Amino acid sequence: MSPSAGTLDQIKTKFGSAFVYDQNGRIEAMNDPDRSEGPSLAICGYASGNLVRFGPDVDDDTAAAISELVATEPALASPDSLPEYQDRYMQLLDGEHQVPGVAYSVPKLFTFDSEIQVISSGTSDADRLVQRISPTDAFSSELRDMGFRGPHDFWEPWSAAMQGEQIAALAFAARLTDRSSEPGIVTVPSLRRQGFATSAVAAWAKHPGLGTRSLFYSTTQDNDASKAIAARLGFQFIGATFSVY
Repeated sequence: MSPSAGTLDQIKTKFGSAFVYDQNGRIEAMNDPDRSEGPSLAICGYASGNLVRFGPDVDDDTAAAISELVATEPALASPDSLPEYQDRYMQLLDGEHQVPGVAYSVPKLFTFDSEIQVISSGTSDADRLVQRISPTDAFSSELRDMGFRGPHDFWEPWSAAMQGEQIAALAFAARLTDRSSEPGIVTVPSLRRQGFATSAVAAWAKHPGLGTRSLFYSTTQDNDASKAIAARLGFQFIGATFSVY
């Protein structure tokens, strides 16, 4: 039995944390500190329908045609849902690739016990960790290979799961607004599937720096390891997503 999807208000808040919009309500960029490129099309299902947003490269006629199709789509209301008209969307947008995903909300209260040490930003332990890894030799070469150049890439608030003196996994505020936030997660390749990412995400979700924000968690439909984190922590499925780039 599939889990119940969420509400339209949840999806609107989730999209509000995911994207930066221009004055016309188009997706200008992803809502990360680097303002990375956003999709031409983003759809997210909820219990009784689908919410759709467009990038600025989509002309009004194409946006209207796609909106009409989306309005006839069954709700993307199960974790493996795909749009019936996905091929048509790709054709209309001349898309290069599509990304089916899954979106979750993070409960305000959840329990998770782990013996893994986690260091979170805003603490004296975090200050010492930053001093130790900046600027050179204590910083994991595997994290460097994944694009992390130093502590300035740890977007606050963050939580790091440790193996001894080494950062094994990091959960950080990849999306952050006054109302909501969503983590990005990286795990050192040699330390994957050992519980480090789950511990980092659990600590991040309880970080006092996130205040009363609504928290979300997203992944792609084919990322079984990431979906397992959501399941282990009891995150609540709210809708399937579909993006075209």
